[in-house]
Amino acid sequence: MLQIKAFAKPSYTYEYIKDRILKQLNRAGVGYELEEVSDVSEFIKNDLLSIPAFKLDNEIMFLQAGQSLEEFAQAFSFQCLKKANFGKMERIIVPVDFSKNS
Repeated sequence: MLQIKAFAKPSYTYEYIKDRILKQLNRAGVGYELEEVSDVSEFIKNDLLSIPAFKLDNEIMFLQAGQSLEEFAQAFSFQCLKKANFGKMERIIVPVDFSKNS
């Protein structure tokens, strides 16, 4: 089970990112526990550069300049899925032949 910590104040940006991440994890059948933190002293304690920010293990990710909400949600979701070995998602193996005969 993944332990995810979300640092944010209630906002459209936070709710959108959270929704996208949780939909992806639910679709993959990955178990998670989400702790939502809105206390400013916790933001300072964790040296956050901006909010919303999401923490998985000891890595904190936050929205970078020029990064769309969708790109951020996909990046954090991918980190979560990778950590959970992609849950129940099907894996497709595509054979590639690099020989001269192909």
